[in-house]
This record gives sequence, C-alpha cells and structure tokens, in this order.
Amino acid sequence: MAEQPLAAWGLELPADWRVSRLGDLFDIQQGKALGPRAREGDSSRPFLRTANVLWGHVDLSELDTMNFDTDERDRFRLKPGDLLVCEGGDIGRTALWRGEAEECYHQNHVHRLRAKTKDVLPEFYVYWMQAALTSFGLYQGYGNKTTIPNLSKGRLSNFEVPGPPLSEQQEIVRVLSTVRKAQLASMKVVEATRETKRSLMTSFFSNGGWPRATLGSVARFIMGQSPPSEFYNSIGEGLPFLQGKAEFTEKYPRPTKYCTQKLKVAPAGSVLMSVRAPVGDTNLADREYIIGRGVASLRLEDGNNEFLFYLLTYFKPKVEALGSGTTFDSVNKGDLERLAIPIPPLKEQTRIATMIATVDKKISAEVSRLSELGDLYQTLLSELLSGRIRLPAKGS
Repeated sequence: MAEQPLAAWGLELPADWRVSRLGDLFDIQQGKALGPRAREGDSSRPFLRTANVLWGHVDLSELDTMNFDTDERDRFRLKPGDLLVCEGGDIGRTALWRGEAEECYHQNHVHRLRAKTKDVLPEFYVYWMQAALTSFGLYQGYGNKTTIPNLSKGRLSNFEVPGPPLSEQQEIVRVLSTVRKAQLASMKVVEATRETKRSLMTSFFSNGGWPRATLGSVARFIMGQSPPSEFYNSIGEGLPFLQGKAEFTEKYPRPTKYCTQKLKVAPAGSVLMSVRAPVGDTNLADREYIIGRGVASLRLEDGNNEFLFYLLTYFKPKVEALGSGTTFDSVNKGDLERLAIPIPPLKEQTRIATMIATVDKKISAEVSRLSELGDLYQTLLSELLSGRIRLPAKGS
C-alpha cells in the first residue's frame, strides 16, 4: 500500500495518467555501507556520496573510494539510465546517471533505481521528484524519525508516482531539458564574463607605473551615522536608508528601508563601502542615500568615481586586512585614509571605468536572462508534471 495516495495531496492528475508505486516501476538498491577497512586493498573503487548527487546531474569532483568484493561489483555498479536518490542530507534529491565514468558505485546513503520496463523513462522521474518535493510539497515528512532523518528503501518504494504515456513523458523531458540546457549555458556565459571582468581589473589595477597616493589625499569621506529607529519606514517616505552590506548587490544598492531624518547622506555617484563586518564590500550610489554607521561614502576630489568603485572592489582584500584583528571587524576613516592606491590620469580612469562597465552590462543582462529562465523552468515543472499543461506527442 502506498505511503500516501497522490489524490490525498489534492493533486488532480489527468485521467489517462496511470498511478503506480515507485517500487513497481524501478528495482531499488540501497548502496554499500562503509566499513572500517572500506578504503584499503586492491579492490578499492570510486563511489558516489549524497554530496555528489545534485538535482538532475552528478558531480564527479572529489569522489571517494571504497572496497568492493568481486561479487559485489555487479550489485552496486552504476549503469547509464540509473536514478540516484539521496537517502540522507537533502532527502529525495534525485539525479540521472548517464555513464559519466566508466566505473562507479554508490554508497549506502544513495539509493539506485533501475527501470524494470522499457515504457518507463527514468529522466522523467528526475523531474517528477523535483516537482513533487519543491513545487507540490509531496512526500514531506517521510524521512525515518531518527536522530539523523533519512529516507528508507521501503518508504521510497511506496511513493505513489504518475505515469503519463511514454510519448508524453518524452515530450515533457524534451521541453524541460531544453530549458535546463539554456540555464546552464547562461550560467557559463555569466561565469565567463565575470572571469573576463576579473582579468581586466587585475590587468588595470596591478599596474605599477601609475602614480600612487593615499585615499585620504584624493577622496572625500562621509562616514555613516544611524538615525533613531523611529525615523525608519518601509513605505518610501524620505530617502532610501542603507545600514550595511545587506542592501548591496553586484553594483547598485537595493534598499528595503527609508528614513526621514537626514543625518549622513551619500551623494549620487559616490562609492559606498561596508565598514563594519563584513568589511570592504562596495556599491555605487545611483541616487542619494542616507547611510548608517555600517557604511561610508567616498568620492574622488578630481576623478572618475566609477573608476574608484572598480578600484576599491579590486582592493577589497587590502581593506579587509585593515579591519582584521578586532573582536568585531570594522575599519575607521583613519584606516581608509592611509590606504595607498594607484591614480592614473582622469582620461585613463574614464577609459578603464567605461570598459569594465560595458562588461558589467553584459553580466547584468545575462543574470536577468538567467532569472527569467529560472522562473520559466519552475512554472513548466509545476504545470507539466501536474498535467495542467499537456504536450502532444511528437509528430502529432
């Protein structure tokens, strides 16, 4: 008997989707337990732990090894098409083994599910488990009631799961995998563009040929001061208020509070720096902000403030070092004023700031695209796996 019928969760599936127990569709094998001599001897083999099982795919970095007797290898060896379900850790997290390594096995906290018939598409159930656990809230609380929660083989076997016609399973997988591939491609673009930005900043700001000056000799400082809390609000009255790094993003702040008492105001265009733990994070003020004691505002007296923003972003480790060694890491105005920085001519500052800002725009656009793809994926996951959106069979 199933642990909990799907209908009891209020999930109404299409009439032509059969409902089965997971154990009726898959042969479920619990992995080999670790023993005191698990990693000794010539029979040591690579194996997967729960940390290697990510949603939808397997991470082969930092594989461990375990002893397997000859007669155990067929039992615990993974084959392409196997599902891997975490018993512990992030309970229920599921991935498809695509044969990423020639030889690999699974540890006892990872269940291996192998389809019993050809009309079961394993990849469909990767998406089903993700939808069931993250979108529908199914199977919650079905870990064993032990000190360390875990999902037993018996309980996993008894999960009720839907079985759309094979052709529809294939179309659902095709659509969702297409969106996932687009997400992964976008992530790679973001990382590659960020790496380009890091390389540019290193090239520019490690230049030893520019004149150097102390920050205090070239910049004007405003150190924040927190107004009394009765002047705060969240309805947009007054100016946006920044207390510390919590409101910082990659470049411009995203405030959640406003303040009607203007004790310390950071001008538009100034560099905002976190001066209380965590120390050294920077943003650029896209408008005026009231700043609390966790934030400082810096402006070059005769220079490009966007250049200063990128420069101080690169110099964050040096700023962090200024604030280390205290019970509560912080930097004061005197610490910052003594920081030595390179100061190229204004024309060069502007050229550098413009070049890095162009890369930033690319990053911002790709991050927005990635967010949109994430929203699309979650919507499709919920709608397709519940049958609220139906896909025609390919060619129909």
